Amino acid sequence: FFFLMIRRPPRSTQSRSSAASDVYKRQVLDSLKKKTTADNQMMIPLTSSLYVSGVIADRENFLIDLGTGYYVERNTRQASEYCDRKIAMLKENVEKLTKIITEKSQQIDTLTLVLQKKVNAIMAAQQKKA
Repeated sequence: FFFLMIRRPPRSTQSRSSAASDVYKRQVLDSLKKKTTADNQMMIPLTSSLYVSGVIADRENFLIDLGTGYYVERNTRQASEYCDRKIAMLKENVEKLTKIITEKSQQIDTLTLVLQKKVNAIMAAQQKKA
């Protein structure tokens, strides 16, 4: 089996780097389809930052790390579909978070204006007293 490390991080930690990583994993699956049997060398991820050189024994079956110690065996088509679903989910989450960030930014701008008006009113009141 070729071990394809596809982790599902907690929802709070999904970020652009996670999405980029999943896109990369999808590209790895696509490149495996194109490689010849003589080209079985590949860098295998042990952690998010540690890779070792390895040899692919089976190009048709993968162990996918779902996280928290759970792995599933999938063929190339199923692994590709999993990556596609994960990428779609991450893109959807990015869109939702972008919308939330935009709304929060607008709320901060509104609060800043209100606070600035109050500070100006207090300053004007103090100047009248003086």
